[in-house]
Order: sequence, then C-alpha cells, then structure tokens
Amino acid sequence: MLSFGRSGILQIKSFSLEKHMGEYDTWPSKTRLFKDGEFVGKEIPGYFIERQFSIGKGYYFLITSYDCPFEEQCDLIMLNEDYEIIAKRSLIPWYYSSWNLDSHKYLSNSRLLLIFNTNYHLEVSLHPRKLFSWRKISLSRVNHAS
Repeated sequence: MLSFGRSGILQIKSFSLEKHMGEYDTWPSKTRLFKDGEFVGKEIPGYFIERQFSIGKGYYFLITSYDCPFEEQCDLIMLNEDYEIIAKRSLIPWYYSSWNLDSHKYLSNSRLLLIFNTNYHLEVSLHPRKLFSWRKISLSRVNHAS
C-alpha cells in the first residue's frame, strides 16, 4: 500500500493486468485482472493501470490506459468486492488531444483531482453506493489547480 489521502481513499498497488504479446492491433479490448498476482476471474478495459485506489470497504477505483501513443484513452473504473465493474467513465481523446495522466491530488473523502498533460485538471467524485452507475463516478473540469 502506498499512501492515504486526507480521506478514506487509499492508493494501493494490489492490482495488475495481463501483459499482451504480439502486434498491438491484435490485442483484445479487455485485459485479465490480477490482484496480488492471482487472476480474479474478471477482465477490464485497458492495458496498463495508471493509478489504483481502495475507496472504502470492498470498493476499488482503477484508472487504466491503453499505453500507446495513438490510443491515449483513459478509463475510470469502479469495482465492487467481487471485482465486477459497477461504474465506468471513458476519457476518449479528440482531435490532436490525449489523456496522459501526470498526477493526482486528494481533495476530500470522495474526491480526487486528476491532472492530465500538466495543465488539464479534472475533479472526480466517487460514490460507490449510489443507485445508478452513471452517478457513481462524477467528473467536472477545474480551471485552476486546487
């Protein structure tokens, strides 16, 4: 385990993704998920885990990417205790843009500030117990770093 924020959000290093072999264009759209070196029986989008957090009893928040200069998409993924995806938001690049995650800051019990490309700040609010999956991960752009 790495570090606590000012809240119950805990940065961890428990999860990893299967490494793919061969040409990039032949890789599957989802990758097998491992926790502490053991396959958990689930697959998630992405090829590389940029950040991972424990966000309360039995919930996890993973930020994955496709680790490729031309596929600079990030997926924000919330998992339950059975490692099932209960919420997902995709940050898809647009014309001449990318989602290269540089750093993060803890804001509160349920909020993180993600900093992409050194100057794009995105506040992420995490609510694993919300009823609807689209409300479990809320995003808002922040004009200045907090």
